[in-house]
Amino acid sequence: MQSNYKERSGSWYRHKCHIEPLTGFPWNGRFSSFEELKVYFDKDKLTCLLCGREYIGLGNHISVGHEITMDEYKAQFGIPWTYGLAGKGFREQTSRRLTKLRKQGIIPYSPSSEHIKKLKKSLLKRRPAVDASRNDSRNKVLELHGRKEKWQPDDFNEYLRRVASGRTLTEVSCDEDMPHHTTFLKYIAENHHFKKKYEKIWNGLPYSVKVRANKLDEKFEHDLIKLRRKGLALTDIAAKLNVKTAAVRQRWHTLKKKGKLKPFDIALERIRRPAGDYEEYLRRIKSGRFPSAVGRDKDMPSYTSFIYHLKKNSDLRKRYEKTH
Repeated sequence: MQSNYKERSGSWYRHKCHIEPLTGFPWNGRFSSFEELKVYFDKDKLTCLLCGREYIGLGNHISVGHEITMDEYKAQFGIPWTYGLAGKGFREQTSRRLTKLRKQGIIPYSPSSEHIKKLKKSLLKRRPAVDASRNDSRNKVLELHGRKEKWQPDDFNEYLRRVASGRTLTEVSCDEDMPHHTTFLKYIAENHHFKKKYEKIWNGLPYSVKVRANKLDEKFEHDLIKLRRKGLALTDIAAKLNVKTAAVRQRWHTLKKKGKLKPFDIALERIRRPAGDYEEYLRRIKSGRFPSAVGRDKDMPSYTSFIYHLKKNSDLRKRYEKTH
């Protein structure tokens, strides 16, 4: 293990990872990968990137000698916020000491509730990710999709073409050769002309696609109210808009909850089934079945709804009375 450590911390490891040694201080670069960070921190003494001197720990040196904080030092050179500015030997020594204190019961294994509250509070003001972390996440995503280079404009144009074919963003992002939908949305936000092109295509898609994406717009609400005011039942409206009845019913009640419906719109709620259902109900009764038995069919309204409909429709009531 000792020989392996010396091998990894020397010039061989830098050559293996294709990482050039740090030269020229103050250093003008930033760490862009975890491999570079590993080479930098895999030493007993850390090199100060501002002056080139080596120390077991850089905390006192950069605060007194350079009059900057550790966070400012990390931000300048792209060092992750959770990294301690100490050499490998000191970190290992500290780890052994803490492990010993935990075994002795002096330090608890699990953090206290107060410490957890502090951690949760600190997450509310999260600092931005450093380049190494962002690049690592990006490389993992590219590797997942079998790629080595980052996504190009042609990839996003192909993504848009698949959306135009009638698929949602989430559905397209499941394709192995396509980026994640969050990456696509980020590209849209950064490219104004592409955003206009996307919005034009998305607005032209049928409601059946938009409902799968849970992104029904104001146009859908307008069409829903318009058809409802024509006296159509929710099932008929769903068939015309090419969506499920549950989606129509849910959006109708959402409009009602938000106060977007007028009193005469709410009065239309009693129209729940098309007239053809009650005609079919009467036909089954004429075939010799009891009215209550027909009401137990899954595709028929309940018996009480049928009786209520008879009271409102004299023509249907007269034809029903002839069957008795």
